Amino acid sequence: IPTSFLVGFLIVDLMGMTLNMMIMFGFILSVGILVDGAIVVVEYADRKMAEGLNRREAYAMASSRMFWPILSSTGTTLAAFGPMLFWPGVSGKFMSYLPITVIILLSASLVTAMLFMPVIGGLVGKSEQEGDELLSSLSGESRINVREMKGMTGRYLRFLKMCMNWPLTTIATAIAVLTTVVMLYGEYNNGVEFSGSIEPHQANVLIKGRGNLSVEEADLATKLVEGIILNVPGVDSAFAPAGPTIGGGDGAPNMGDGRIPADTIGLIRIEFTHFSTRPRPRRLFARLPNALAALPALKLRLKNASKARRKAKVLKLRSVARI
Repeated sequence: IPTSFLVGFLIVDLMGMTLNMMIMFGFILSVGILVDGAIVVVEYADRKMAEGLNRREAYAMASSRMFWPILSSTGTTLAAFGPMLFWPGVSGKFMSYLPITVIILLSASLVTAMLFMPVIGGLVGKSEQEGDELLSSLSGESRINVREMKGMTGRYLRFLKMCMNWPLTTIATAIAVLTTVVMLYGEYNNGVEFSGSIEPHQANVLIKGRGNLSVEEADLATKLVEGIILNVPGVDSAFAPAGPTIGGGDGAPNMGDGRIPADTIGLIRIEFTHFSTRPRPRRLFARLPNALAALPALKLRLKNASKARRKAKVLKLRSVARI
């Protein structure tokens, strides 16, 4: 891990990229992947040393025998991240740092596993399992009786022998399981979305009134609604401008998307309490129509603006005052 990370930091710096969030996430994501090649080489060499080979021969054989398996596994992972490099647009430019980082680190881990590990292992490598009877019996030069093997290794070898004795059944079972998983996923999956939903922490209540209302009448209707909303559990504070010009004119407030109906006489901006002290937004907004039902002149309509506009996680509660 340290060698691959140092090489990764060096190449990232030489490419002129700064350490941003996506690059650091790529480093974290690669920690559990880049050690696979080194583990395979060390484990194979340790196994051969336990069978009686000296460390130079063991690590030389490990790097020779494990080269193509490690190269194939690394190439498979790189093939999964490679298409992300061709992601178009601004989001593609932002996400491209992740596959670039992963490709750099996995390439560095491949060089580390196939070059540095055999050299270091040939100098200071040592097996703690030398003389183990089980490992010696599993060597290529020995013949074993699977039925006499004990422990987890014996159970695994007996199951493996059974699968090898019935190859067509094993292949058919694997194909059936794969087909079933694909069919179940196609039937019961929850779909794909670019980013997860975020609970809103604000809401806007629009008070609409038809007719030529005075400033005092608009302010009275807004205060009535504001008083009821502030008593709803989960609402922290509210800011409520009122007047016939709320829905039009140069001095009209902006809700973020600029769409305020012309007959709006009041706008109440609600701030929720911390998410740990309040119910979920769906339950919270289910309480608002019930609370405002005390005003028979109000007609309510709930609109979720976060679906249409992900950046401004704002929920709009429009209430129409028929005065």
